[in-house]
Amino acid sequence: MPKLWIILLVCGLSVTIGRGVVLEDVTKGKEDDVKCFGIGSIVAKILQWIFREPPVSSRDGRVRFLVHSRTSQVPYQLFAEDDQFEISFSSFKPERRTVFIVHGFLAHGEQAWIQKMVKAYLEFDDVNVIAVDWSQYSNILNYYKAVVNAQNAACAILKFLQLTVASYRETREWGDIHLIGHSLGAHVSGMAADGFKEMVSRWKITRITGLDPAQPCFAASDLSLGKTDAPFVDIIHTNGQFFAGMGLGMKDPIGHVDFYANGGQRQPGCSKEVSIWERPRAEIMESVCSHKRSYEYFIESLQLAARNMSNKFWGHEWNQSPIDAAVFVGKDCEDENCVEMGINADKYEHRGVFFVSTGSTNPYVVITELDRQDILEQLEIDGSSIK
Repeated sequence: MPKLWIILLVCGLSVTIGRGVVLEDVTKGKEDDVKCFGIGSIVAKILQWIFREPPVSSRDGRVRFLVHSRTSQVPYQLFAEDDQFEISFSSFKPERRTVFIVHGFLAHGEQAWIQKMVKAYLEFDDVNVIAVDWSQYSNILNYYKAVVNAQNAACAILKFLQLTVASYRETREWGDIHLIGHSLGAHVSGMAADGFKEMVSRWKITRITGLDPAQPCFAASDLSLGKTDAPFVDIIHTNGQFFAGMGLGMKDPIGHVDFYANGGQRQPGCSKEVSIWERPRAEIMESVCSHKRSYEYFIESLQLAARNMSNKFWGHEWNQSPIDAAVFVGKDCEDENCVEMGINADKYEHRGVFFVSTGSTNPYVVITELDRQDILEQLEIDGSSIK
């Protein structure tokens, strides 16, 4: 079933010609539309063991929206389910660009990386930044159920957008919307954007950034983030494969621009030398580390741009051959077909797949000779694994 119809069905949306979409309620996710091919429970057990975090206190079953801006020191908390939706009491300004940051599985909206991204984006530009906390749906032991719940989170974002438009009916000047989602949150962003396209509104989603979008349950799924969800969809791949062809992030390109950091499978600095008995756990830890690098790279791109630094994460046009990528490792861009990974990706006209090399430690834009050798060794492993 096409994603749009799934979202309309799940959210209880009705389309009125000329008047957009009216949200009636946010209903339970449709499990029949989630197809994990038997791997959901396995991934759930692995991930809950590795990096489960306690949820931040909030109302049961509700999605929180934490509104940040340069003019407020403390985020303003809103619930899209509230009868009294008073976004006008916050520091939100409709004429600014609005950025939504959506976390993934076993996470919450006030994690350190989200706070760091909020700060970096506000340093970069005068925007509204809204952290979406759907931990009441995502911070559960069952990954399969979290995937189902992702649809409910998308519905809540849709309702938030609709209520915001209704709160500023007389406003003619609206900034654009940039959705940023990590892992499972990338697909939440895509589902919300797909539904919002049906609303007749001056407020438009112009960009979605997928930070290593989750692979389990989304490979070849109608619910996956894709290039039809927004005019510009950029993807940062950091953990597309780590065991038996499976990774926490998606391996295949799904956006207008897909950046494969160091080949998109394993990131430098994430592996450690361990005994054979510790190797299974170390493999999982390495995968989690690589998965997280996607948001660390994006945050650094914001910081570099805000401070007008000359260093950039250059993406070189790539045919996805690990062997052919070796020539790009540690090289600046000398080709007009290069695209910058991160916040400035939408400033370039070129589309397609791009290889990006990074360092092993922060600042990741700095690549040492040891990093270069590490990346080349990994590319050799990646190349041999697909022969």
